[in-house]
Amino acid sequence: MIAPLFDSPNCDLGKTTVSPLLRRQIGIVTAMVSECSYCSAHSAGLGDAMTGSRLQPKFENEEIKILPHEVDEKTRIALRLVVAAVKVPSRVTPKMRADVIEAYGRDGLEKICGVMGWLAFMSTFTDTLGCELEVEAAEHAYRTLKKAGWRKTHTVPRKTTYSRYENEKIGTSCFTSMWGSNKVTDFLDLARNIVKASRYDAKLLRNFPKKSPALEIWFAEHFGPVFSPIKHMSNFEVRRAMAFNLWRFILASADEIEQERDKPTILSNDKVIISFIFFYYSENHYLAAHFARLASRRNIPPRVLLKYLEFGRNWAPLSYDKNRSERTFLTHACMLTFLVAKRLRSSTFKLTAELFEISGHNARRCVELIALFGMLSMLQRMNVALSGNEEYEPELQDFLKGEYARKIKFLKKPKETVVEDMQIFVVQKVWAGFVNY
Repeated sequence: MIAPLFDSPNCDLGKTTVSPLLRRQIGIVTAMVSECSYCSAHSAGLGDAMTGSRLQPKFENEEIKILPHEVDEKTRIALRLVVAAVKVPSRVTPKMRADVIEAYGRDGLEKICGVMGWLAFMSTFTDTLGCELEVEAAEHAYRTLKKAGWRKTHTVPRKTTYSRYENEKIGTSCFTSMWGSNKVTDFLDLARNIVKASRYDAKLLRNFPKKSPALEIWFAEHFGPVFSPIKHMSNFEVRRAMAFNLWRFILASADEIEQERDKPTILSNDKVIISFIFFYYSENHYLAAHFARLASRRNIPPRVLLKYLEFGRNWAPLSYDKNRSERTFLTHACMLTFLVAKRLRSSTFKLTAELFEISGHNARRCVELIALFGMLSMLQRMNVALSGNEEYEPELQDFLKGEYARKIKFLKKPKETVVEDMQIFVVQKVWAGFVNY
């Protein structure tokens, strides 16, 4: 999915309105607003097909310009939309979207959203998982982003396996989480597992619809009307990849996956419930309505959605729970979903630290849940940036008038965000303090 979202190799060759530098700036700003030092550091090291990684000695003294007074108005227009989309709840306005289209074209808007969406996925995944940041990436970020006030929020190992810049296998990327040092996976092991999973997914993707009409029919059968952020992508490969990954992350059952190591460990109906809770609490009425409709199609009673919504709102660390013995993986996941959706980071880490225990020490199950959070974060950000609450399909409008929606008190379509001064967007909680794009 990363190649079409990053528009490779067209962006690398300078064939689009989004340059490799802007792609890099979008990645950094997305990660910084998400408060993920891991992804902001790696976005700072992102190169292109022509020059390679920026973690090379020849780029050692470069500084990346991302602050408003350092970039031109055209760049500020793009970064203003990115910041507004990453905020929870969204602060995107129709004018922000229109300004990007005027400056970069509709295709440029899609490219900007693609990069932002991928970094939203990775920021949620790595931050929640608690990935250790390699020393070399941290040192590079300190140098290149020092004016922007970059600081690490992830653990940095005291020493690395390899000498600085000596080998492409830079550092030790440890996917240890807040659960502790169990199952430490170094970069090469991680890479091998990703390659294996990618090869199997490529095999599954070969049987996926290869043309737009067939993909729309498939989506209608599995999810309902095509979600706005997918429908608005003119690049068919992006639409296809996103539809495939939604199925893979949410609806795929163990019976549909041949490889034992790739079989889902969380029931698809539970993932539909988690998805609804995520969008409900991130205040994305459009996507929450879609997943409420999907829940009704899968015969999940309204009272079940309401019950788990309440579990999320009334979160508590396992160690403080008087009914500890009654805590299940799903109830704990719903609590964690509330915190991730609201981006309450310190509390998220408390519950993530207990996730391994509540899962029965099933690391695959934990990573599967956190990867789902990443996918939902991507969908949320791309939706608000591309279309927001502007388009409700007829099927969705009919659903919102029905009994199911009434029982979960899901009736009103929210108004568009209004910002008095459309030229300046104030970003709070970015490491540099207040940043005006």
